[in-house]
Amino acid sequence: MKKLMICALVMVFAVSGAYAAKSSFIFPVINMPTDSSSSPDSFGYTWVDNDNGGSPVYNWLDITEIGVQVEGLMDDNTVGPIDLGFDFPFYWYFVDHLWIGSNGYISFSSDANYSQNFPMIPSPILPNDLVCPLASDIDFTSPYGEKLCYYYTNDVDSFVVSWIDVPEWNDPPQNTSHTFQMILCAADSSITFQYGPQVGNFQNPDGACQIGIEDLVGRTGLRYMYNRLPQERMPHDSLTIRIHPEPNPDFVFHDVGVAGGMNETSGGIFAPVGQDMYVRALIKNYGTVDEENIKVTSEIKRGYLRVYADTVFIESMEPGEEVWVEFNDTYIPDEIDIYSIIFKTTLTGDQFYSNNRDTTELRSYTLPMTLGYADSATGNYTWWIGGTGTGFANEFVMPEPVTVTGVSINYMTSGSTQRSYFYVIPADEYGNPDEANTLWGDTVTTFNPGGWYTVNIPEPINIQAGEKFFVSHISGVDSIGTGMDTDMPLSNRGWENTGSYAPSRDRSNQDICISVVCDVGVGIDDKETSLPTSFNLNQNYPNPFNARTELGFYLAEKSEVAFDIYNIVGQKIKTLKKGMLEAGFYTVTWDGTNNNGEVVSSGVYFYRLTAGDKTQTKKMVMLK
Repeated sequence: MKKLMICALVMVFAVSGAYAAKSSFIFPVINMPTDSSSSPDSFGYTWVDNDNGGSPVYNWLDITEIGVQVEGLMDDNTVGPIDLGFDFPFYWYFVDHLWIGSNGYISFSSDANYSQNFPMIPSPILPNDLVCPLASDIDFTSPYGEKLCYYYTNDVDSFVVSWIDVPEWNDPPQNTSHTFQMILCAADSSITFQYGPQVGNFQNPDGACQIGIEDLVGRTGLRYMYNRLPQERMPHDSLTIRIHPEPNPDFVFHDVGVAGGMNETSGGIFAPVGQDMYVRALIKNYGTVDEENIKVTSEIKRGYLRVYADTVFIESMEPGEEVWVEFNDTYIPDEIDIYSIIFKTTLTGDQFYSNNRDTTELRSYTLPMTLGYADSATGNYTWWIGGTGTGFANEFVMPEPVTVTGVSINYMTSGSTQRSYFYVIPADEYGNPDEANTLWGDTVTTFNPGGWYTVNIPEPINIQAGEKFFVSHISGVDSIGTGMDTDMPLSNRGWENTGSYAPSRDRSNQDICISVVCDVGVGIDDKETSLPTSFNLNQNYPNPFNARTELGFYLAEKSEVAFDIYNIVGQKIKTLKKGMLEAGFYTVTWDGTNNNGEVVSSGVYFYRLTAGDKTQTKKMVMLK
């Protein structure tokens, strides 16, 4: 890949260490004509464009010959994570990877779906850490346009993403087109947006579009345009917008919050009745300075009844640091029920409260049982306009091996016999639905006025502990609605499919009425007679991960085991297990450190299990 130098080698400000607080600032001297920010955001970002004599110069960077074409963009989804190849200073911290959104944006920290109606920047609603050259309902599945996306990095200081000839979503499709690009330049900390031909102005259906940036918690942001206002800032051919920081030397941000409850996404969990359950939370210092004496509380409620409570204190945290808090007491669900696990942080002087509380849904169970996150559709059925081949899904992660014997979905047909598709889908190495390796599928043709419909699986599917999988409902015609449940707590496990799968844009508002019928799996009821029948290494979960991840494996017989982690150049950096182990299922946690206790850098790692004369290796991705 050729090197392309894009930025002048002038540093705007210096930062010591990833996510470090700024101790001093060097202000750039920049011409600020009339067409520029009326005022900077609270950190100090401003914009200037080339309209009305503005200083930026339009110079479209054609990366189609030297860049990488982004595969997999559809309608309302993301592709990533993609390494920048260098550390880019963004607000008060550094970033080194991103997700590219089909809807004309990138996020440095989240694959959450940013889609219609695009919350106004800044907003604590996920995703955050946004750079939006033209966040809008554009559609890579439209019959019109070339619909291309490329990215390029020189692995030094410049990263470019280009969206080329992508039409707007319309029903029916219309011949619109939008071409634009984003340029990140670490040499001067700038972000540049450039625009090619623009056909269409997002009038249909709701006019949602946005240009701007936002920090990692959605507290601070800079808007150039939102929903076509002001009209004179709608993108046009040869427009250039340059966003750059003039950091406020007095900027200090105190914020410690809950990054995840029980897991990194606060996804709903299941727990067997009568078994110990560990309670934990991922706590992060989102701010700019060291913090001390952080109080973290947890409580479990069954309805309004509190059945568990515990408190721990974190002595100190550096900016950007993440800590898994393991509470001292375990909890044992004593009956089948629905619980809320509530985590809270308390920091003296905290300036941002939206992330100080987080709730994870807990459902206790006894096998065999139908498991899901919703009990009824509460009269709410949802489908996509022009919805043939679209639908919804739920993700599931079980704490023990189970056998999937069926699926149950609450849906509604529109007054006649209509066709739907039910699927069970495994997760790929990034934790997304792996449609290419679908585990089971069936076509259901029926009239359903609204209610649960269960389909048995003739050859039950064995799912291992900690192995993520998905159950999906896809419409065979327009106007088949999938049930939604707005009762609290919510699982944060829903997915949508508008041509491809993406985390549901409505996870924070509703659960999807899709459940799975489970029975006892291998190695649960009688390990002497139900031992695993093969040597097997599971995919780690979560993946990618940024604090710690769990790795599971089965042994068919007593074996001498070596379980190690290697970096991308093949060097062994960590031994997780070594010695003689009995047959059975094992789970090992890796906290991202090497054998010396040092935290390793972001990147691709391999974990290898050797048992006797058998070896298996899998790949995982660590992000910070």
